[in-house]
Amino acid sequence: ISILNGVQAGTANHETGGHQFLRLRKNVSDRLPSVLDIIGLQREGQPLSTVGLGRLNHRQYTPGMFAAKKFKQQGKGMDIFDQLASYSPNELLALAEVAGKKSKEIDLIGTHSASISANRLGEVSSLLRGIQDVPPLDIQEWPHPKLKKNQDKRLYRFWGEISNSMQRIIWLLENHLTKNVFYRPPGVWDSHYLNDKSQTEANLPFFGCLNRFIQELQTRKTEHGTLMDNVTVLIGSEFGRFPKLNSYAGKDHFPESPFILFGKGVRSGEIWGSLGRKMEGLRISGLDGKRDKNGHKVTLDDLGTTLLFMAGINPRRYGYSGNVLRFIYS
Repeated sequence: ISILNGVQAGTANHETGGHQFLRLRKNVSDRLPSVLDIIGLQREGQPLSTVGLGRLNHRQYTPGMFAAKKFKQQGKGMDIFDQLASYSPNELLALAEVAGKKSKEIDLIGTHSASISANRLGEVSSLLRGIQDVPPLDIQEWPHPKLKKNQDKRLYRFWGEISNSMQRIIWLLENHLTKNVFYRPPGVWDSHYLNDKSQTEANLPFFGCLNRFIQELQTRKTEHGTLMDNVTVLIGSEFGRFPKLNSYAGKDHFPESPFILFGKGVRSGEIWGSLGRKMEGLRISGLDGKRDKNGHKVTLDDLGTTLLFMAGINPRRYGYSGNVLRFIYS
């Protein structure tokens, strides 16, 4: 993996930051497509552009995302894919035909919003047809080296939720059901109180699962090679934590944050960006990511511009005007 430090978000507000994070650019609205929506326009046969999983809120939904909040059935938490797995092939085919028919009817209305709705229904129809041809998801229990089921019940529950979601992500990508996945894990990351305790409890299950997730990406293969060779992963947040503790031993919002990157096209084993004594991002070179007083501070727009560039998309076409961070890609 590699780490990019000091990315300027330009906000310390959840509402603004959440919308910016999905779009990897500043000065946005909730109607603009996310970076994943844009990349999802270049699908290679996948029925869906972007799937949203985990504990999503209204800030994590975008126009092109296929997502639904979890619900309970017979006391068990289920997501939309669990529900689809409960249908027979004939039921899925019938649903696909209805969705396809409605897509054509709505498209005849001729308005922009109708066209968007028609495209979404068309994607759902393709998914319902395609999902019949892939093996069902077989959730396995991923053992944690430190957590004990009877001693750390809350963290163990987080661990189970995260491991299940990561296995869902692998299943979606391995079976070519979506081009992108956005995932928001459980955990108290917004640590205004007792920062060390909150961050430890959030990080322990997440990074334990991430280690296994990386191993799975390295070993799972499709006709195009391993998933690691074909998937680019970005891990981050809408902003970071203030470098000093507050009066509640917590950390408040900070308008910059680090990002973790690995996978296809990313130069591995690197740490880019430079921080000052107060953890503030400093100017760096766009060529090697090292401190450079004549360089620039890395912004969210730079990251969005770079990911689109790496995907073979002209960032300017979609309003991205950041710098291409050439040190990131191999």
